[in-house]
Amino acid sequence: HLHLHFEATIRPLTLRDLASEAGEPVPSWADFADFSDFEAAYGDVRNLIRRDFEQAFATYDLLLTPTTPTVPFRLGEKMADPFQMYLSDICTIPVNIAGLPALALPAGLVEGLPVGVQLVGAFREDRKALSIARWAERALAAAN
Repeated sequence: HLHLHFEATIRPLTLRDLASEAGEPVPSWADFADFSDFEAAYGDVRNLIRRDFEQAFATYDLLLTPTTPTVPFRLGEKMADPFQMYLSDICTIPVNIAGLPALALPAGLVEGLPVGVQLVGAFREDRKALSIARWAERALAAAN
């Protein structure tokens, strides 16, 4: 049997939050004199995000998260507010920054529009994530 544990742990982070966790002053874009400075700061952020995921994977084999923070919007609905459209990626960005294997699975419909869930594996656990995803896809297809 597969036991799933769901927990609302989406935690929006700002540059100020990340700097505080790292014990560093908040940088401004002027602090990045060249790309190598930016790359070093990005590496620090990536390591903080990766550390949070490592803590979760100390307890769980895989994480099942929303793919987006809201229900789907209709085609063209967010064109007047591109920032809201870009926020649709907020659940997938930390996973990508941390370099973790992840994939989106269809999870049904909300008001006739498709919604998905994101299955996230630990670093270099691609095979495990793909195996569980295949099982979940078959189980979802059988249930519908």
